[in-house]
Amino acid sequence: MPSIAHLLKIVARKYRFWRHGRGFGIHSPFAFRFITETLNQSLPYYAYAEIGRDKRLRLLFRVVLAFAPHRVAIVGESDDLWLAIHLACPAAEKVELDDCPDFVVSAKAEFNSCAAKAVEQFGCHAFFMETPSELPFCRMTFCNGKQLVIANYKHLPHQDFCVKF
Repeated sequence: MPSIAHLLKIVARKYRFWRHGRGFGIHSPFAFRFITETLNQSLPYYAYAEIGRDKRLRLLFRVVLAFAPHRVAIVGESDDLWLAIHLACPAAEKVELDDCPDFVVSAKAEFNSCAAKAVEQFGCHAFFMETPSELPFCRMTFCNGKQLVIANYKHLPHQDFCVKF
């Protein structure tokens, strides 16, 4: 049987997810706009019919649309991932991890350590389909317990947000 302290931690964590997911308690204008207009956007986008019903691919599409990267590295190759990226940013080119990408997508948990090293080395934005065990040093992270989005703009402070998206 869980202790009362453990139950209180769970309740506090869920409350934080709920608050941050609606923008409450977030002081950074970038983070507020990113959470409310990108991560928690409920309206359909123009490419959802082509992407399908996969929520993770729809989220990836919205994140790529927000960052508009030029050089994208996909770790753990998937054609569906590239379709979502290409629909969001047709001018983006696919590169390898060591070719200085400005956006990294990690499709599978076994590739997360390689992707995390690239994010730290090149200071790029990232989208992890599964949260890595070790996070690289980065400016802002948005995590829902499963997926992780990293925003690495130089002007942003280091902050971590637990958000339901």
